[in-house]
Amino acid sequence: MDQQKIRQLAVEFEAVASKYVYDPSVDMLMKSMKEIVENAKSGSIADVVEYVPGSYYFQEKGLSKYSDLETSYSKLKLALITEKKQYDDLKEWAEKRKRELFGKK
Repeated sequence: MDQQKIRQLAVEFEAVASKYVYDPSVDMLMKSMKEIVENAKSGSIADVVEYVPGSYYFQEKGLSKYSDLETSYSKLKLALITEKKQYDDLKEWAEKRKRELFGKK
Protein backbone atom coordinates (compact mmCIF):
# COMPACT_ATOMS: atom_id res chain seq x y z
CA MET A 1 0.00 0.00 0.00
CA ASP A 2 1.15 3.50 -0.76
CA GLN A 3 1.33 4.95 2.76
CA GLN A 4 2.21 8.43 1.58
CA LYS A 5 -0.76 8.56 -0.82
CA ILE A 6 -3.14 7.24 1.83
CA ARG A 7 -1.86 9.79 4.34
CA GLN A 8 -2.30 12.60 1.80
CA LEU A 9 -5.84 11.50 0.94
CA ALA A 10 -6.79 11.28 4.64
CA VAL A 11 -5.51 14.81 5.26
CA GLU A 12 -7.39 16.09 2.20
CA PHE A 13 -10.57 14.32 3.33
CA GLU A 14 -10.37 15.96 6.75
CA ALA A 15 -9.73 19.37 5.19
CA VAL A 16 -12.75 19.12 2.89
CA ALA A 17 -14.98 17.80 5.69
CA SER A 18 -13.95 20.69 7.93
CA LYS A 19 -15.69 23.06 5.50
CA TYR A 20 -19.02 21.46 6.40
CA VAL A 21 -18.72 21.07 10.17
CA TYR A 22 -22.07 22.83 10.61
CA ASP A 23 -23.84 19.81 9.04
CA PRO A 24 -24.63 17.14 11.68
CA SER A 25 -24.37 14.37 9.08
CA VAL A 26 -20.81 15.42 8.23
CA ASP A 27 -19.99 15.30 11.93
CA MET A 28 -21.42 11.78 12.12
CA LEU A 29 -19.45 10.78 9.02
CA MET A 30 -16.24 12.06 10.56
CA LYS A 31 -16.93 10.20 13.81
CA SER A 32 -17.48 6.98 11.86
CA MET A 33 -14.23 7.54 9.95
CA LYS A 34 -12.14 8.74 12.92
CA GLU A 35 -10.16 5.53 13.51
CA ILE A 36 -9.42 4.92 9.84
CA VAL A 37 -8.38 8.54 9.23
CA GLU A 38 -6.11 8.53 12.28
CA ASN A 39 -4.53 5.24 11.21
CA ALA A 40 -4.09 6.53 7.65
CA LYS A 41 -2.41 9.71 8.84
CA SER A 42 -0.09 7.81 11.16
CA GLY A 43 0.90 5.37 8.41
CA SER A 44 -0.29 2.33 10.32
CA ILE A 45 -2.51 0.87 7.58
CA ALA A 46 -0.38 -1.80 5.95
CA ASP A 47 -3.00 -4.00 4.31
CA VAL A 48 -6.13 -3.51 2.27
CA VAL A 49 -9.06 -2.47 4.47
CA GLU A 50 -12.08 -4.76 4.22
CA TYR A 51 -14.69 -2.17 5.22
CA VAL A 52 -14.63 1.62 5.15
CA PRO A 53 -17.61 3.21 6.91
CA GLY A 54 -19.33 6.26 5.55
CA SER A 55 -21.18 5.32 2.37
CA TYR A 56 -24.45 5.43 4.28
CA TYR A 57 -24.09 9.16 4.89
CA PHE A 58 -23.81 9.87 1.18
CA GLN A 59 -26.61 7.51 0.19
CA GLU A 60 -29.10 8.10 3.01
CA LYS A 61 -28.20 11.40 4.67
CA GLY A 62 -27.77 13.56 1.57
CA LEU A 63 -24.05 14.25 1.78
CA SER A 64 -23.78 13.80 -1.99
CA LYS A 65 -24.75 17.47 -2.18
CA TYR A 66 -21.14 18.17 -1.19
CA SER A 67 -19.47 16.86 -4.33
CA ASP A 68 -15.97 17.75 -3.14
CA LEU A 69 -16.54 15.79 0.07
CA GLU A 70 -17.89 12.80 -1.81
CA THR A 71 -14.95 12.88 -4.23
CA SER A 72 -12.45 13.12 -1.38
CA TYR A 73 -14.16 10.27 0.50
CA SER A 74 -14.26 8.11 -2.64
CA LYS A 75 -10.57 8.62 -3.37
CA LEU A 76 -9.60 7.73 0.19
CA LYS A 77 -11.88 4.71 0.25
CA LEU A 78 -10.59 3.46 -3.09
CA ALA A 79 -6.99 3.79 -1.90
CA LEU A 80 -7.84 1.84 1.26
CA ILE A 81 -9.70 -1.04 -0.38
CA THR A 82 -7.39 -1.67 -3.33
CA GLU A 83 -3.74 -2.44 -3.84
CA LYS A 84 -1.63 0.36 -5.30
CA LYS A 85 -1.52 -1.17 -8.80
CA GLN A 86 -5.30 -1.63 -8.84
CA TYR A 87 -5.80 1.94 -7.62
CA ASP A 88 -3.52 3.36 -10.31
CA ASP A 89 -5.19 1.26 -13.02
CA LEU A 90 -8.70 2.31 -11.94
CA LYS A 91 -7.71 5.96 -11.73
CA GLU A 92 -6.14 5.83 -15.21
CA TRP A 93 -9.24 4.12 -16.63
CA ALA A 94 -11.57 6.71 -15.04
CA GLU A 95 -9.53 9.62 -16.36
CA LYS A 96 -9.52 8.09 -19.85
CA ARG A 97 -13.30 7.59 -19.77
CA LYS A 98 -13.80 11.16 -18.55
CA ARG A 99 -11.79 12.49 -21.50
CA GLU A 100 -13.71 10.27 -23.92
CA LEU A 101 -17.10 11.26 -22.57
CA PHE A 102 -16.57 14.91 -21.74
CA GLY A 103 -13.49 15.93 -23.67
CA LYS A 104 -11.78 17.04 -20.46
CA LYS A 105 -8.34 16.29 -19.09
